[in-house]
Amino acid sequence: MYLNTMVPYKNFSNLLKEELYVDKSKIIEILNARINTTRKYICVTRPRRFGKSEITNLIGSYYGCIFDTKQIFDNLQIATTKTYITHLSQLPPPKR
Repeated sequence: MYLNTMVPYKNFSNLLKEELYVDKSKIIEILNARINTTRKYICVTRPRRFGKSEITNLIGSYYGCIFDTKQIFDNLQIATTKTYITHLSQLPPPKR
């Protein structure tokens, strides 16, 4: 439910406006390679203050389909990968 809401998009948009932003968007390439495989589940275990929430907002903004984020991701490193357009905004909305 978190992924198909405006929350990650708003948080990630605000993060991009910061004076200092480190582009970690190529992590999505790793996730794209795991879609529809037996290795599709990931666990992110890092100490506090290592950007777990930032990555979550990045992922939610990339895969969520209720908003168009192409204009944001076109300027990030993920746009240079082969699977960029294939998976952008492709997470189906939750069934209610």
